[in-house]
Amino acid sequence: MFAPLFLLSLISVLLHPVHASLSEAQWNPATGRLEVALRLSPIDARWIEKFSKVAEVQKAPAAIKQLADADAKRLAYIRQRYRIDRVRPGGKAPTFQNSETSGNSETSGNSKTGRHVGKQTGPGANGDKENVDDGKTHTPESPDSQNTAAKKTEDRYHWVGRQEQRGYVWWYFEVEPYDRRPPSRMTIELLLDCEPNYVHRMVILGLDKPTSFDFNRKQKTLPVRVSR
Repeated sequence: MFAPLFLLSLISVLLHPVHASLSEAQWNPATGRLEVALRLSPIDARWIEKFSKVAEVQKAPAAIKQLADADAKRLAYIRQRYRIDRVRPGGKAPTFQNSETSGNSETSGNSKTGRHVGKQTGPGANGDKENVDDGKTHTPESPDSQNTAAKKTEDRYHWVGRQEQRGYVWWYFEVEPYDRRPPSRMTIELLLDCEPNYVHRMVILGLDKPTSFDFNRKQKTLPVRVSR
């Protein structure tokens, strides 16, 4: 009697795997970066590598595009779903900037400025200079200058590497806040596009004792403390 029940329980577990991932994060004050070790099941890692959108790589900064194809897909996926959130209660949601970069710069993440980049409307939209209501002559900012301003307030993502260990896949990366300050809020949406009931646990290391936070589809953004 015991054997059939055990086999039935085992089959149930195999058919209904736990949809969860884990990250260990530690703030490095010397570099001003959040160092992250992300643990995934091999199935989840393969899903990201296979089904992550090509457009995410195409819109990623040049430094990510210069990575090997597989690493570029991994980091491009991460940068949109494991990010610093700077919204205050009652404030406006952050706008994710997909801006291009050149050279060796790496930029990504949420724009703190929230400035619209694109077609101008209203006074000054149809010429270089135009008189507006205050009676002064204004020169509207060009899209290039707005993009430059946005890049200064974007967080940078750095790929470190990957490792397979004890049945799990570990991805290592770093998040560099544009202001080099430790984040106080995080938004994590890893694999919710694969499984809506997915849960991610973020463990903060380097404090007096490890602290963990659970993210899910109902709780995507949480206040965190990553430094003493």
